[in-house]
Amino acid sequence: MPSTEPALDSPAPAIVDHALVVVDALLPMTVDGHVPLLPSEVADRLREFTRQYEVAMSESTVRAVRGDWTTYATWCRNAGVPPLVYIAPSTAPAERIKAETKARTDLQQFFQNAIDRGLRRATLDRYLSTIRLAHRAAGVPDPTAHPMWTLIWKGIARQLAKDGRNRKRPAAPLRQAQLTAVLQALDGDLRALRDAALMCLASDTLARREEIARVRISELTRLDGGAGRLEIPSSKTDGEGHGLLRHVSAATMEYIDRWIQAAGLERGPLFRAVRLRSAKRGKEAKRKHGSLRTMRTAEISPNAIAPQEVARIFKRRLQQAGIDASRISGHSTRVGSTHDLVAQGHSGSAIARAAGWANDAMVNYYARELLTVDTAMAIAREQQPLPAPGLTKRLADDKA
Repeated sequence: MPSTEPALDSPAPAIVDHALVVVDALLPMTVDGHVPLLPSEVADRLREFTRQYEVAMSESTVRAVRGDWTTYATWCRNAGVPPLVYIAPSTAPAERIKAETKARTDLQQFFQNAIDRGLRRATLDRYLSTIRLAHRAAGVPDPTAHPMWTLIWKGIARQLAKDGRNRKRPAAPLRQAQLTAVLQALDGDLRALRDAALMCLASDTLARREEIARVRISELTRLDGGAGRLEIPSSKTDGEGHGLLRHVSAATMEYIDRWIQAAGLERGPLFRAVRLRSAKRGKEAKRKHGSLRTMRTAEISPNAIAPQEVARIFKRRLQQAGIDASRISGHSTRVGSTHDLVAQGHSGSAIARAAGWANDAMVNYYARELLTVDTAMAIAREQQPLPAPGLTKRLADDKA
């Protein structure tokens, strides 16, 4: 059977309105063999963008963009519309307007489908950012750049506002009191030693899950008095790798030392997978005890744990301590430590420095519920309370 793939160097039609296999690049393009028909210069541009993007951006960002684009391109495949529309310069004005209008309509239907599926504003914002990025990378008309899209997006926002889906939902906080309960409930096996060290370090440093997962032993420095310092070589907000420094408490350093010694670690990743295996003791055990006994042996991976494992550890240990973990994520210690610092009266700028934020916007967002007790109105009402219930009626009765 002859191939249906057009050659990349074949002349592009004036307006591409059918999706065919052409190019496989980072953002675009492959979703079960469904990719837009693009001229060779656009395909080359996408390949070069892919190469530069993978070098410049973090793995988590690249993974997120690929996932979001796959979601959009899959919807386009099912709807029978192209995710990218190339319009040749020679296209007549009327045909150009028609193609651009259809592209906006198709995109609006994609977001309407996302609303119907119950997705929240944060997810739709992410989709929009990825779709814009793909169009800019390809150099094809971006349907969101037209003034009409501003009105369409405002309509989408109003739909989401009706059932509260514009509001963000931060992860549940994992505060020091909960961490203490977890530490008290842990047993002494190898995994427990690792998890105690990991959770304490995450709480002390307000580090992201990716940063915690990739900590190396050499990045920890011991200070006088038992405390320590963690160097984070690069992060989401430090893509150029200038490095961030975080304080590590003396207690956390002790938990880390216990884990390192028990695991026999000297260098490399600090937090690694621990596989517990069952083994049978031999004949000597049978002679001494009268039966074969089962014992547990531990196998420690040479590689760092995956970032998603951080959240699993948090959830598993909280559940074992009898604490609700339904909304716990890999960033819960980041949120929880912010809550603790706000409750202790530290300034927003000091907390932002501890967490590596450029300003206190995230502090205000994470701790907005706690901060309501310190607003001007809360303080004013405490200093000069409103009349107690029933007082106004009694005053009226006295005058009568």
